[in-house]
Amino acid sequence: MIALVRGTLAYKSSNHVIIDVGGVGYRLFISLSTFYSLPETGEVSLFTHTHVREDALLLYGFMSLEEKDLFVILIGISGIGPKVAINILSHIPAGDLKRAIATGDIKRLTGLPGIGKKTAERLVLELKDKIGPIEDLPGSVDSTTATAHQQVLWLTMLFQRWLIWATKRIMPVKFWKAWNWRRTCRWKKPLKEH
Repeated sequence: MIALVRGTLAYKSSNHVIIDVGGVGYRLFISLSTFYSLPETGEVSLFTHTHVREDALLLYGFMSLEEKDLFVILIGISGIGPKVAINILSHIPAGDLKRAIATGDIKRLTGLPGIGKKTAERLVLELKDKIGPIEDLPGSVDSTTATAHQQVLWLTMLFQRWLIWATKRIMPVKFWKAWNWRRTCRWKKPLKEH
């Protein structure tokens, strides 16, 4: 099995690339996220999955090992072949897909091309255990982070209220009345400049 291809990028399109390795060009099918991560020319290295069919030997290339592993998990589900799996990974980042599966977000999954309600439910049912708990996913928020975020928001709101109170105490009342009058009348009729 071919696990990694490193060579010169000879051709690049939105669904496949050709990499020249020692004079031999390998065609690798890719997702859109891999397409946008690749340079226009030069040396590239892609993790690959070799898919063997009766009539073909196909290579699928990925920039990240996480995306490749998720691809292998997806094609292990009945009803999802390599083309559908690549299409899924083209429309949602690997981390977001894992999060949608872990949380059971059927609506997000059915929004992906090639995924109906039954397939989305099957994805959640079969992959929830393989993905693991949501706390282990990158970018997930644990309870201490959420609490700290709430405290920062509360302190920001408290500071804004104090700033308004202090500004009103320091500024004369005439100024505030004039400022509020101009602000409320600004949209009604413009003030004339002399």
